[in-house]
Amino acid sequence: MNKLNSDITRPRGPVVIDIENITKDYVMGEEIVRALRGVSLQIHPNEYVAIMGPSGSGKSTLM
Repeated sequence: MNKLNSDITRPRGPVVIDIENITKDYVMGEEIVRALRGVSLQIHPNEYVAIMGPSGSGKSTLM
């Protein structure tokens, strides 16, 4: 575990959003474009989350 992750206090209690191993493929002609590959996420009550990444990385697809 890196220093940044070791300083984070993990919330306890129920999970309000729980996704595991999400994938999404788009077919464009004969080409398959993988928008999401194996994305997992848990969000707990009172937790603030930002989905960040470069353009085309699958943020909107995940939402």
